[in-house]
Amino acid sequence: MFKEISSNVAEAIPYENFKDKINIVKQEIAKGRYIEIIDELKIVYSAKKWKDKDEM
Repeated sequence: MFKEISSNVAEAIPYENFKDKINIVKQEIAKGRYIEIIDELKIVYSAKKWKDKDEM
């Protein structure tokens, strides 16, 4: 059976203004996560970085 049923792999974080967007991006980069900014939807997409087994 699975050890962990759910893990926070990716999330879409909404923001209100430019200052919010910058703060969210700083926080997610500090966590070492992959981010994309989708300005049309006012969302910061944040995902866990994946490593290939061959790269380890």
